Amino acid sequence: MSTFGIGKEMEELCSIWRHAKKHLMLYGDYARLVLAEKMIVLFSGLMLTFVLIGLGLMTLFYIGECCVQLLALITGSLAIAHAIVAAGFVCIGLIIYLMRKRLIVVPLTKFISKLILEKTTT
Repeated sequence: MSTFGIGKEMEELCSIWRHAKKHLMLYGDYARLVLAEKMIVLFSGLMLTFVLIGLGLMTLFYIGECCVQLLALITGSLAIAHAIVAAGFVCIGLIIYLMRKRLIVVPLTKFISKLILEKTTT
């Protein structure tokens, strides 16, 4: 009777081990799926940012050229018009640089921390 009890206990232990192993494998699969989801959100946000920056730079170029043409009519010199527009762009760049923490660092930190620390529903 004692050998039957030991065999049953071993069988139960093996069953518990199989279930625990399957459970751990499911947790691993879930972690990979969550990681893939978060990477897709991050990369799609980066791609959208790059596209919008590219379009914004092209738009800024054409707006700058329009301003140059308008200022050339007012000042009478194309060189002075280009210098005024370039000075305006330098001022805008300086303002963005001085406010980089509020405009770039804080929103990016919030986005990434929200993406990483957000609890996922199961």
